[in-house]
Amino acid sequence: MWRIFLKNKNLFILIGSIFTLYIIISILQITYIYNTTKSELINDDKYHLEIIVKNIKDTFESDRKKALFLNNLPSIQEIVLNAKKQENDSKNDLSVEEWEDRLAVIFHAYIQANSQIRQIRYIGTNDNGREIVRVERSNGNIKIAEKSELQQKGDTQYFKEAIKLTPGSVLISEIELNKEHGMIDFPEWPTYRIAIGTFDQNMTLLGFVIINIDATDFLNSFRSQTEGYDTYLLNGDHKFLLHPDSHLDFSFEHKNSLFDSWQGYFKTPIEEAPYAISTVEKPNGEVLFSHGVKIKYNTQSKERYLYVVNTITESTIIENVLKHLIGYQAVSFALFLIVIFTAIIYQRSITAIRVKDEAEIRYETIVNAISECIVTLNPKYSIKRYNNAAKSLFRLKSSLEDFEGKSIFDLIPEVQEGIITAQKILDNGEPRAEFLISITSLNRETRHFNITLTKIQKLDTREIDLVLLIHDNTIVFEYRKSLEISNRLLEEKVQERTSELQNALKIADKANKTKSDFLATMSHEIRTPLNGVLGMLNLLANGPLTPRQEENLHIAKSSASLLTQLINDILDFSRIEAGKLTIDNVDFNLINLLHTTTSNISTAANDKDLQLVCDTSEVKSEHVHSDPHRIKQVINNLLSNAIKFTDTGTITLKANTQVRPDGKIEFKCSVIDTGIGIEEEKLNYIFEKFTQATSSTSRLYGGTGLGLSISKQLLHLLGGELTVTSEKGRGSTFSFTIPLAQPHADISIATDSSKSNTVEFLADQTILVVDDNRTNRAIITGLLEAHNATILEAVNGIDALRILNTTNDNSIDIILMDCQMPELDGYQATQCIRNGEAGQKYVHIPIIALTAAAMQGEKEKCLAAGMTDYLAKPVDFEQLILKLQLYIDSTEGISAPIKKAEIDTESIWDKEGALSRLNNSQELLASIYDIFRETSPETLTSLKLALDKLDIDAIHRQAHKLKSPALTVGAIKVAQIALQLESANEEELRSAKDNSLYESLETEYHLFVNLAERELGL
Repeated sequence: MWRIFLKNKNLFILIGSIFTLYIIISILQITYIYNTTKSELINDDKYHLEIIVKNIKDTFESDRKKALFLNNLPSIQEIVLNAKKQENDSKNDLSVEEWEDRLAVIFHAYIQANSQIRQIRYIGTNDNGREIVRVERSNGNIKIAEKSELQQKGDTQYFKEAIKLTPGSVLISEIELNKEHGMIDFPEWPTYRIAIGTFDQNMTLLGFVIINIDATDFLNSFRSQTEGYDTYLLNGDHKFLLHPDSHLDFSFEHKNSLFDSWQGYFKTPIEEAPYAISTVEKPNGEVLFSHGVKIKYNTQSKERYLYVVNTITESTIIENVLKHLIGYQAVSFALFLIVIFTAIIYQRSITAIRVKDEAEIRYETIVNAISECIVTLNPKYSIKRYNNAAKSLFRLKSSLEDFEGKSIFDLIPEVQEGIITAQKILDNGEPRAEFLISITSLNRETRHFNITLTKIQKLDTREIDLVLLIHDNTIVFEYRKSLEISNRLLEEKVQERTSELQNALKIADKANKTKSDFLATMSHEIRTPLNGVLGMLNLLANGPLTPRQEENLHIAKSSASLLTQLINDILDFSRIEAGKLTIDNVDFNLINLLHTTTSNISTAANDKDLQLVCDTSEVKSEHVHSDPHRIKQVINNLLSNAIKFTDTGTITLKANTQVRPDGKIEFKCSVIDTGIGIEEEKLNYIFEKFTQATSSTSRLYGGTGLGLSISKQLLHLLGGELTVTSEKGRGSTFSFTIPLAQPHADISIATDSSKSNTVEFLADQTILVVDDNRTNRAIITGLLEAHNATILEAVNGIDALRILNTTNDNSIDIILMDCQMPELDGYQATQCIRNGEAGQKYVHIPIIALTAAAMQGEKEKCLAAGMTDYLAKPVDFEQLILKLQLYIDSTEGISAPIKKAEIDTESIWDKEGALSRLNNSQELLASIYDIFRETSPETLTSLKLALDKLDIDAIHRQAHKLKSPALTVGAIKVAQIALQLESANEEELRSAKDNSLYESLETEYHLFVNLAERELGL
């Protein structure tokens, strides 16, 4: 380990530095997100407060205008004038009493038109503030007070404040609970008063109008505007008018609460500065961030204020931080992995470059040490590189020091003819060409050379250079042999280097393939332990269990199956967006599906003390044909949402079925809850991706907003629609209606329908299980041996071939083959068996693939390798039994002479099954049938010729070619006979030929064609 660290020391240091940087960035990121989120929430609250403040000011301004309007009434002006003159108006004959009566009528009409006004009075300043006119609303009636009922109000607080009014000013009192004779009126209702004075021409106050406003609508409007927020409304003394806990509303009026004010509740003074942020603590210890605004609404006599304060909990900020952090951290972690991966690649690239440079240095050293002259030429015969021996050779003809870039023909003219001739030889495909030359040096010394010309191609640029190997042949002949050996060694080293480069290229290709297989391998590794869980649960089910244990085991198996479906959903989600999601229609028990789905989610309901009801009393069609997995997925989504958004009450799953005139089954399902409900204007948006009813829903309940969108798309594929009705605060009802087909059995060779429900056919059958995982082998062995099957086990493909070759006869009936195994995997082992390496007796043995790979195209890969069928892990026991029954029964049926009477004659055309496979499209079925009708006669003719010649491979090929389209269009009998022919060996096919099986095939084919064309109107 230490040696590995020293070897990759720089790489480990680099990765450590990157990881440290990642941690620091994550900490800074969390801090930034926290501060940003807190600021965003506070700004949102500030904007909300500004709207509330505007509405409050608008309300008081509207009340002031009402007072000004009433004060300017002609009746009041006439009363003022007459009070001043103490005589009748000279302009008309109305007395003061008549003007007062007229004013009372106007007050009566005004109260009737304004429901929030409880009382209007006109009070004079004389006679100790006696009421002149009083109109009031009582018990739903509007009453004008008699003269005898008018009172003196000179001793009241609001009278004392009102007489201080100046012309044009309006007095607004404190908001309080209405009191009669000093006691709070019951039922309680909040009120405030508005007063405005009437003056004569000398600006002398003669009286004033007082309006008693019912503040109930005002406060209800305030509370509706603050829904979803923790907002407090306080009076000028910091007493609570409205509190998020409605029990504390107007608590100061009752004088029996310790928490009637801001200081008493939070133990800290209120912040007076507008929108200033402060930290407060609730009595239960919860920390809040508060900010608010002070509103002045009365400036006469005594300034009066209201305080509106919003609070945000620390938990709300943290919840929003976590939502943002998940996305940021996912990106950061992905970038971290990319950087790590890039660093590793970079480090390996640097190492490769260093190795390359070292190799080139060694190469240069070796080449320069060789006594041979080595010259590299470009295609134009210019010198690119040369060794020391070549430099010495060049100096025989030139006094230059550097020869790079010079033409070899200029330096040594004697080589021109030989090089041109030798290159022609190379162009004809020869690897090298040799020629001899003689060179006369500058000192007129003649030397003889043997020159070898060859080509070398660079791997990166594909450029081709010429290499001259020049051997000085002047030395005595006896040294020639040793020189030839040196040349041969040099060539071997060149080839070795080339081989090293080729091996490096193969390693790189293997790395690329490893990346491509990564996703499939991860899927396999996840499914393998999950297969162990499901298998062991099935083994437990075979033992003696108490009723409680059986119930627990049933829930565990259902939950494990749901986990398997969720793994599949991860791979299916992208197909939904791409429109490639397929529907897998099978027969299933609808009632069992509904109860199982409800049972699986019952724990979540119990955790919240909710009552979960599954009402299937109206389900009249128990056995149906559709996609149970997708239906269960939709119902599970709806139940999960109902539990999430319901705090108390009941959640009901109600289902019913009706058979339509066309034979289809109409299935309606509703999930009814008593939860928080959804506002009507939000109902059109909740089915959109990443959408929830309100922005606060995500903060309170979590979730991505994908569940309803996926459910709606799945139901669309199933031919239905998802609808919702809801009332805010009362609950919601989600409903869908989809068509279901009548149940129909899968195509099988077996003629006894009772066989599908029994495993007696396994008795005395020998099954070879090939899997490198001990757990998987133990599960399958335990399941099948319990039904008297003989199990042989192999740990890989090599072990399986050994077992098959050591059996004396074809005693093994079928093989269950894992796909991914060491030494020899399932694909390779299957090809070996089909090629006869396990003996001719097992060439056509049924082989069922067991694979945990969930990638699209895996089934096709298994069939292409020669496997008979395919099962995905974790293996469902019922599916395994059906597959074994299909192929074991098929094999047994072909071993004996095949008789026409053995073919099932119950149904010629499975039209419903064909339509369900084609999304219930009559037009598509007609088009597919036309193609089948056009191509099948040629296939039948080829099959007949192959049977006559007993051409085994051709029979299997043509039978398979006929079987698949026959299944698609619903030609059951044709597909059954084609399957028999496809699975038969030579002896069985000879027997089939003698029993006129082809005539049976032709008969069933024509019966199907006649029926289909009559039904389709062709």
